[in-house]
Amino acid sequence: MTNSPDHLLSEQDLLNAALVDAGELKPCPLCRGKALSGGERNPTTGNVVYRIFCNASRGLVPTCGLSLSICLGKEDTAETARAEAVRRWNQRPAEDDNEKLRREMAQLRSDYDELNDKYSCV
Repeated sequence: MTNSPDHLLSEQDLLNAALVDAGELKPCPLCRGKALSGGERNPTTGNVVYRIFCNASRGLVPTCGLSLSICLGKEDTAETARAEAVRRWNQRPAEDDNEKLRREMAQLRSDYDELNDKYSCV
């Protein structure tokens, strides 16, 4: 990846970043879904933006939507932004809190499914 502030990261750079992330990101803290990531340099400001998001879905419908974005200055590198985003994404509260969140998410999913079945328009 280039360090030039006026350079947009190429598709190959993004692919390389995704490959580097393989196995590096913990699952989503809310639903345990797979996390995906990618970054770019804003062509207007030159700032580096790196995003990590939960890719959990039912078919084509996203079910979680949790995401994290890091925006660093134009003097920063894509690698710096990626490292900071991964560090923040992988931070976890106490496991008891995670388990409580998972139970609450499961209940919300169950409630959603019940309402969807009851009021389905199809």
